[in-house]
Amino acid sequence: MGDKKTEQFYLEKFLRCVNFSPNEIISRESPDFIIKSQSKNISVEETEYHSDAKGVSGYSRRLIEAEWNLLQGKLMIEVEKHPKLKKIYGVLKFKKLDLPTRSKQNKFIEEVIQVSLPNCLLRKNEEREISLFQNASLVNQYLEALVLKNAGCYITWDWNHTGSWIGLSEEELFNVIKPKLIKNYKGLNFLENWLLIVSGPSLSQSMPLREHTLRKLNKYSDCNNQISKSNFSKVFIYQYMFNTVFEYEPAKKIWKIVECIEK
Repeated sequence: MGDKKTEQFYLEKFLRCVNFSPNEIISRESPDFIIKSQSKNISVEETEYHSDAKGVSGYSRRLIEAEWNLLQGKLMIEVEKHPKLKKIYGVLKFKKLDLPTRSKQNKFIEEVIQVSLPNCLLRKNEEREISLFQNASLVNQYLEALVLKNAGCYITWDWNHTGSWIGLSEEELFNVIKPKLIKNYKGLNFLENWLLIVSGPSLSQSMPLREHTLRKLNKYSDCNNQISKSNFSKVFIYQYMFNTVFEYEPAKKIWKIVECIEK
């Protein structure tokens, strides 16, 4: 997964979400964490969900996100050079999940700025969507629209794929949990062994919400049977951005939605 601080951050947020207050959380390597409470000790293996889906170019969504982060950083350097854009929030609506190549990025950004400057004289909270781009061939090629809003403060510009929900296939779920199914904690005794799958804030980690996901999860019989044969007594999918938790009970072979408490 990520570094230990990130892993523990997600674990603590998850525990608050399900209203579980441990006496102590011990960070380890195998298992990733031990949760100590008054009544029991629980082992926790933690892993991140990432989609295997591909973008238009054939690259994985994770790679496309990385390219967007690079493009976004370059764009904001140019935005900050123009006082008129300091309080403007922009959203780039791409036609497809496809970005300009690195050799085209500078020209693309130049055109975005060129389109933005004559359209940024807006009242506070006023919004304008531009879909006709003159003398901006790359912007025309990649964007269906550019939305500008006077936010009244500096804010990083974004793109329209941040919150996309990309689904969760049985194969993707199994690929996430497979490395964890073989875990065997020799010499350690726990009343419960948990697997925590974290769906984070990035596009490649997004899943559909609630009932739609639940219906799909309960149809994944092959994957669920493999979980039921493992040492895990509970498996959780934690959707960090939506404060949603799905729990699988291997003994009952069923997924359910856990009622979460926001804190």
